[in-house]
Formats: sequence, structure tokens, C-alpha cells
Amino acid sequence: MYFVTGESNSGKTCAVRNAIANDPAFESYINANNQTIHPAIWVTVPSPCTHRNLAVRILRKAGYGVRADIRENLAWEEVRNQLPNRQVLFLILDEAQRALKIKDQDELRKLSDSLISLVDSTDWPMRVILLGVDPLGDLHREDEQVRNRSDLLEITPLTINEVDRIEGWIKGVIGDHASLDWSKLPVGDIAERLLYATIGNAGSIIELIRDAIESALSLGDGKCVTQSDFAQAYSNLTNCLPEENIFEVKGWDHLPSGWAKRQKAEEDEADSDSDDPDSALRQKKAKRKNRKVSKPLPSGSRPRGHRS
Repeated sequence: MYFVTGESNSGKTCAVRNAIANDPAFESYINANNQTIHPAIWVTVPSPCTHRNLAVRILRKAGYGVRADIRENLAWEEVRNQLPNRQVLFLILDEAQRALKIKDQDELRKLSDSLISLVDSTDWPMRVILLGVDPLGDLHREDEQVRNRSDLLEITPLTINEVDRIEGWIKGVIGDHASLDWSKLPVGDIAERLLYATIGNAGSIIELIRDAIESALSLGDGKCVTQSDFAQAYSNLTNCLPEENIFEVKGWDHLPSGWAKRQKAEEDEADSDSDDPDSALRQKKAKRKNRKVSKPLPSGSRPRGHRS
């Protein structure tokens, strides 16, 4: 097993997806029987999470049809059978901290044992990759059986010694991705301000760069991104006064830091995916009682207002 942990919006998912995209071992292929094989499946852990509904979601992501009301023991037996049958080598569990919210310790122990059984299989040993925020790392540190079978990668906030990485992102996102000109930007200075505004949160840095691009396209000349676009993006995000804007004032390092650090609201909110078996069962019961079931709103942050 491999744990990838870090604070909200720190770039865990992006890092793993990039690693997968650049490694041929994860690529899908056609086997000798003309079947499409997906060596890796990516599963978002449901919320709320139970031992059974996680098994059902894994099976469905693997392409195996399963009833929502399947018994727990049969569900995990099918996981152990179907993943090898489909030649799945890597099981990636995103938002894995949700599994630790299981209050029943026996239930949590069963879930841990089930994941270990996939790794320890003599016939088809798999690699399980778990992504999430703490307390996910505690499972690696405190459970001896898990610790003996796993490694932990903690993604920490960027520091001043990594400003060159941010400079690369500025040039890459603006120049390569958006095809805009960044030559009028004091790139090194902007990188330091981005670091300060987000307390080194990688995801927030990327999003603020993208917001500056949107400002250039909607309010600027649509050809180049300037420091004013970063100031506008920061103002839109934080509703700060001009004298509080890190991208406008000279003594920006005396202003409060971290205002542009964002949180992923969905990490702790209920999962509304349609393949959540417990949700499906609840909806069936509600229909039998002729009660109207409202579809939950998609999780996420409240939208910001329009630019003035």
C-alpha cells in the first residue's frame, strides 16, 4: 500500500494523476482475447463510507454489475474475484480519509483487513494507493499491520526555496496552456507573492494563476497577463481593500498571509454519486413510502459574484 497525504487542495490528486499518465504500466490495452484491460481503477471513497458500499463502488468502477443490496461478505468476495479476473493491478482510493469516519471500530478493522487481503494475495497481489487528508496518515502510523505493508508520502506546503517551481507554473499555465504572453510579468516577484498569499498551497497557487488569466481575457487585452490581472484575481477572491492587496502594495510581506488559500469543500461533504449503494437503498425505501426524495445539490464552494 502507498499513502499520499497532504492538506486540502495541496496537489495530491494532480501529482498521482500525472505520475499515472507518464507511466506505461498504468495504460489500458487490448489483450489477446480482444478485451480492454484497465490495469488501474480510480475510486472515490463514498461518504458516508461503510465496508459494504466501498466494495460495491470498487466493483462498479471495475465494470462489474452488482446489486446495491448485496451482502457485505459477498461484495468483498466479488472484489477479490473480479479484480484479478479483470487484471486490475492498481486500486487507487481518493478521499480515503472518509473511510476513517466509520465509527464502529470492528467495521473499520474489517475494512483495513480487506485492503490488506488484496495486497497479500498470493495469486494476484495488488497495489493499493490511498489519497487523502489527515487523519489518513494516522492509519499508516498507528496500525502496525498496515505500516508493515505500506509507505507514506506527505505532500507539504511549498517554501521559499521552491519559488522556482512556482515560476515554472506561471510560465507554463500562462504561456503553454493559455497561449498568452507573460513577458510583462516580474515572474520572480509574482511567484513570491503567490507563495505568501496561499501559504504555499499548490492547488491554490494554480487556481490563482488561472484566475489571473480569466481577468486578462475578460478585462484586459486578451493577449498578455500583467500584474494588474493578479491583483484583480486576488481582489475577486478575497474582497480585500486596495491597500490589503498583496499584488498591489510594495510592503506586501507585512500584510496577512494565506487569504488566497482555498479549501476543497467536497472532502468533508456527503457524496451524491449515483453509485452509492446505501443512497440507492434509501431512495428505494423513500419511494415505497411515497415520499418525495430531493436530489442533493452538487458539493463545492459557493460561486463568487460577477466581476464588476
